[in-house]
Amino acid sequence: AEQSPAFRTRAKQFSEACQFALHADAPSAFKVTNEFASSKYSDFGPAFLGKDRVVYASSRPDIATRNSRNAPGGTAAVDNRLFVTQRDKNGFLQTPQTLHDGFGAHGNEGPVAYSPDGQTVAITKNNFRNGVRQIPHAGLELTLYLAEADNTGSWKDAKAFIHNGAGYSTGYPCFSPDGKALYFASDRPGGYGGYDLYVSYRTGASWSTPENLGPAVNTMGNEITPFFDGSSLYFASDFHKGFGGFDIFKVEENNGRWSTVYHMGNGLNSSADDYGFIFDNLRNIGYFVSNRPGGKGYEDLYRVVKESDNLVFKVTDAATGKPLAGAVIDFANCNEGSYATSENGIFMLQLQKPLDCEATVRMNGYRPQSVDMNMIGLRSNRTIEVALVNESGAYEGRVVDAINIVPLAGVKVIATDRATGERVEATTNSRGAYLIALNPGSTYLLRYSKPGYRDISQTLTAGTGSKRLDDIGIYPVNAPAAMKSEPETAVFARDVAQPKSATTTTAAVSGYSVQLAAVSKAPANLSDIKNKLNLGEVYAQKEGQVYKIRLGVFPDRQSAEAALAACKEKGYPQAFLVEDTGRPAVAEVETAVPKTAAVEFPVLQDGYAIQLLALKDVSNFDRSKVESLGEV
Repeated sequence: AEQSPAFRTRAKQFSEACQFALHADAPSAFKVTNEFASSKYSDFGPAFLGKDRVVYASSRPDIATRNSRNAPGGTAAVDNRLFVTQRDKNGFLQTPQTLHDGFGAHGNEGPVAYSPDGQTVAITKNNFRNGVRQIPHAGLELTLYLAEADNTGSWKDAKAFIHNGAGYSTGYPCFSPDGKALYFASDRPGGYGGYDLYVSYRTGASWSTPENLGPAVNTMGNEITPFFDGSSLYFASDFHKGFGGFDIFKVEENNGRWSTVYHMGNGLNSSADDYGFIFDNLRNIGYFVSNRPGGKGYEDLYRVVKESDNLVFKVTDAATGKPLAGAVIDFANCNEGSYATSENGIFMLQLQKPLDCEATVRMNGYRPQSVDMNMIGLRSNRTIEVALVNESGAYEGRVVDAINIVPLAGVKVIATDRATGERVEATTNSRGAYLIALNPGSTYLLRYSKPGYRDISQTLTAGTGSKRLDDIGIYPVNAPAAMKSEPETAVFARDVAQPKSATTTTAAVSGYSVQLAAVSKAPANLSDIKNKLNLGEVYAQKEGQVYKIRLGVFPDRQSAEAALAACKEKGYPQAFLVEDTGRPAVAEVETAVPKTAAVEFPVLQDGYAIQLLALKDVSNFDRSKVESLGEV
């Protein structure tokens, strides 16, 4: 450990994991029961098929294949088969039968995953052996296939996933609830460790280039068995702090990013391997796999029922992102008490009943914020992130439907400081209102986005007088053709006098960028990278304390994917796609800036440029004489 940074990191992680295990004695939020369908062999890979059926893989040889005369007897060619079962009146899985019938080539398949409509199935071809731990160190060789499933869950013609590859594994699939995304695990090059989690999006009849879920999820260890329920991503890891072996974790999406990873606690996790978690929130039942002591076989299936609701509040300063200790969470409207956040800005409560009310989060010097606690029974394990806005920097705004002027809830508002690149975010409430922390006198690019509406952007300078922003109207994506010529943003003046912006409002280029690198210091010159790639504009986007170097912005995913492939060929093998607002599409003229000040003219999507000269070697070109006029 003294000679290797990687070993030091692992040693530190394992030491912290031991401390975590010693102190993680909170009562379990789940009731865990060994399933009736478990056998003395390896049973693994549970997947939902419709409302009450479950498909899983097993090495058991004692059940004959459907429509055949004999049980297969555990041949050398097939070490595990797929079985299908359904719950009985007591909620336990009944005696299974083989998923496939006859003597086809099916075998060594699993885990599988079905799309929400049951028409598509993703299949892992595996080399699992009965009695051998299903871990990467055991020499896993996994390949992903896709097929059309029939109403029994079976299939005939499976085709290899387009993003399989030689020399690495791809498996453990999971579809998103809308069927448009496929999550999976792979140890392909360019990841953070062993097996990482990736996502690929359906594009017509094909699938987009896989995107790594990033360092919030993936570690230098192994992350496998993803399951996404639409808001939370569950997965297993052998490196995040846990009880030992593989443990089950959860991470939630916050404003399009994966945020804090949560350990799923006692009951679900043990000192052995726990993985393959799936859960049906509507029916409050799920399953996972474990080789913990006391089971029936090598790997067993366990049934999960949620007994209480883990409600986690994470309260931060909206401007800095730092946690707020001592913030009060008031449940008076819910006939409950008030609680304070810890030094990490976190408060966790286990609810024994659903809440249909509004809680209030407040702290001295900050604007209070209401949180809708309308929860679905005991089945919605939620982490609520609340960013409180300091009184001195709180700007109020409202977003409405530009056609019928109805307030819009759930609109994401992102303000990017044009000088520093720092971003702050807010989300509109049921009244279409939002609070956002802006620095008076600073110029921001504000982006407004909501599913079903056209993303729009505007540039404004935060005034030093009124803290009330103009109402913003956004157009639905299906707005009548006659409105296509209307501006993307409709600004509705308020009675309150508004500070005049020093810039003109322009639409922003929204699309996809290729992230090339992330550095801790502001890059002095990006022209070398731009010249090397010769694919477009290269710029730095500051997020927190990190500067992200990106190429773009490309108007569509197809163009961005082509650029991504070219970047990897030109020496950036770990580059990946991000969805980005990027820079404005047209120049912004600063009316209050002295003539001697530099004015930024970002690259146009369509327009004109001035060619200065043509050179074989640009190293001797003096940029300083023209840099103040625009992008060179």
